[in-house]
Amino acid sequence: MPALSPSAPSTARTLHILNPDVWLKRARRHRERIQPWTEAYRTRASSRHPHPVYDFLFSYYSFRPAQLETWHPGFETALAFNKKKQIQPYLRSSKYSTTNSNTVLADPATLTHPQIKRFHWILSLLKKTSLAPPHFRCFGLHEWAMVYHITAAERRHHQFRLRLTEKEIAYVIEHHSLSCTHFDAFRFFAPSASRRNRHQPTLDSRLSLEQPACIHTNMDLYKWAYKLTPWIPGELLADSFELATIAREIDMRASPYDLTDLGFQPITIETSEGKKAYEAQQRELAEAAALIRDRLISRLNRLLTTVSG
Repeated sequence: MPALSPSAPSTARTLHILNPDVWLKRARRHRERIQPWTEAYRTRASSRHPHPVYDFLFSYYSFRPAQLETWHPGFETALAFNKKKQIQPYLRSSKYSTTNSNTVLADPATLTHPQIKRFHWILSLLKKTSLAPPHFRCFGLHEWAMVYHITAAERRHHQFRLRLTEKEIAYVIEHHSLSCTHFDAFRFFAPSASRRNRHQPTLDSRLSLEQPACIHTNMDLYKWAYKLTPWIPGELLADSFELATIAREIDMRASPYDLTDLGFQPITIETSEGKKAYEAQQRELAEAAALIRDRLISRLNRLLTTVSG
């Protein structure tokens, strides 16, 4: 598309303008890509049949299904419209502005100082993570640490049986080195497992401990993507969400829970073969995550350059 500059509200930057026939197709493709996940979640929620793997992406993360279904062009692209109803989802957002040339755009001028400060922190985290040495031998033991020496009623997924006995789970924990670097995984460790972990992650230590091989760090790229919405394109948000679904599958397949009835074959990290399988999938996920992380860094750099310039 040709680069054009709207006369208001932001004349200092050059924007791409998408015609309705182009961006409405992109919005529809985004919705069709996401809806199999969101509709399945809505059905489970209404029938009160939670899913131990996928519901995490809607309960732990705070982005609502309707928000995930909504496509955004990103802050460098304006949407032309010939009917106001075409842009109703965007007019409801305080982050969008209309111009006098019948276009609507996510306007960086609406960002507050606290939001900009938060974006600088996210950028620092993403950059530091990308440069940190990867650690590929944690073997997903965080899920094991969460059930170590606790009662069945205390387990997050107590409705599902375990693949191993409590004694066997304890043996795995006690004969491996726990080395979780991710605060939001570590904080759910059972108390007796927390003391065994090589690190003691906190919110304040995230910038120094996050590393690019971590399953949860890579799953969290979805969190940073939706916190950067509507400033990033919907395609990048969808890519990060799909990566999170893959990460979550690996996460729970490597857990001590028996989820074979749901179609998830276990990654038996308690065996040497399972360890190799886990690390291979962890490496593949990390490679895909690195590409998404780089795209988020690039977009965020440009956004912060815009608001500071």
